[in-house]
Amino acid sequence: MSKHTIKGFVHHCKETWDEHATYEIFPFSMQGTLASRVLVGEQEFEVEIPDDFNPIPLQLAVLEEQKRRVRLKLAEQLADIDAQISKLTCIEHSAVEVEL
Repeated sequence: MSKHTIKGFVHHCKETWDEHATYEIFPFSMQGTLASRVLVGEQEFEVEIPDDFNPIPLQLAVLEEQKRRVRLKLAEQLADIDAQISKLTCIEHSAVEVEL
């Protein structure tokens, strides 16, 4: 394990719909983004990272999930287009002569 020092900004967060306040940590100040989020201050945290930590499998999992969602959305859009095509091909069109 190796130790790393991380800087973060601690915020007090109290939503109107929630009776409990929480604390959130971001790598930057979120002060002013929401009235319910108030900056407490900048803090340093020491964390232990396993020596064999490899982020690549987790990153790949995220990308695979994104790809799955895109495929689902595409399949829905294609189904909608196919339905429109099907409806249009069922409509008969014939020229009507108009006498003037």
